[in-house]
Amino acid sequence: MTTFQEIIDHAYALKECIEHDVRVLELEKLNAQLNQHQELLLLTDRFHALQEDYQRLWELYGDEHPQLLDVQKQLHQLKLQIDQHTLVREYLRAYGHVRQLYQSLQMQLFQPFHTPIKGCI
Repeated sequence: MTTFQEIIDHAYALKECIEHDVRVLELEKLNAQLNQHQELLLLTDRFHALQEDYQRLWELYGDEHPQLLDVQKQLHQLKLQIDQHTLVREYLRAYGHVRQLYQSLQMQLFQPFHTPIKGCI
């Protein structure tokens, strides 16, 4: 019979394996690169500032403010620039691989314990 401490030990071993998985390491590397890429940082700062401008305009004037459409267009263009950047695309690809890893772990480790309580959804 497995003791509680053995289960904890296995959990920590799994955590360490995940931390050293090639997919997780790649994602961490790309995340660090994103956080140091000046061009992308400037683009995302501008994007967030425009989002705040849009929110303020919308809250004050509603959908009819003449600048609202212009800000929407600027947001769209910035979003395209950010999403099309090579580093962002690599990060999103790596993120997808890590997400699949975690979903697989979720299904294999915890799905067998999912038992809906009768009468509750």
